[in-house]
Amino acid sequence: MVMLRIARAALFAMVPVELMLAVLLVSGASPPSPLIAMAGAAAVTVLILEAATLYRLFGAERRGGANRRTVLRASCSQLVPDQVRRLVGFDVNGMVSLALWVARRHHGVPYGTTAISYSRAQTSAMMIFVFAMVVELVVAEILLRALGAPVGLRTVILVADAYSVLIVLTVIAACITRPHVVSA
Repeated sequence: MVMLRIARAALFAMVPVELMLAVLLVSGASPPSPLIAMAGAAAVTVLILEAATLYRLFGAERRGGANRRTVLRASCSQLVPDQVRRLVGFDVNGMVSLALWVARRHHGVPYGTTAISYSRAQTSAMMIFVFAMVVELVVAEILLRALGAPVGLRTVILVADAYSVLIVLTVIAACITRPHVVSA
C-alpha cells in the first residue's frame, strides 16, 4: 500500500527534524520563528497522515469481519514498524518485571512447577553497575554545573542517565522475576 509507505517514511523523516530542533533548543540557541512554525506544521501534517493511514487500515481490516480490538491491533502492527514495537515491548516488559519484583512475584511459573533462579550469579555484578551509573549521574551533574552548562543540556543528560539506570534495574528485575521453570 502506497499510503502506508508514505506514512512510515514521513514518520522516520520527522525524527531527525525533531532531534535537530531539540538540540537547538537545548543548546540555548533560539531557532527562527519560521523554522519552529514549519516544524509544528510538519508534525501536525504527519500526525494527520498517520491517523488517516490508520483509519484506512482499520477500515480494510474491519471489512474482513474481525472484531474491533483485533482489527486495531492488526492495523497498528502494520503501521508501526516491527523494530519499534519490539523496543516498546522490551520497555513495557521491563516495567512489568519491576512491578513484579516489588510485589515479590514471578512471571510464568504455573502451579506445580519449580522455579530455578539464574540471577544470583549476575545480580551482584549488575548492582555494582547500577551503583557506578548512579555515581556517574551525580558526578556528571556536578561537572556540568561547574562548567556552566545550560539547564536544558544538563536536563537531557540527567534524563538519559536516569533512564539508563532504570533499564539496568529492569534487566535485574527480569532476571529475578522470570526464572527457568521445571515441570514433570
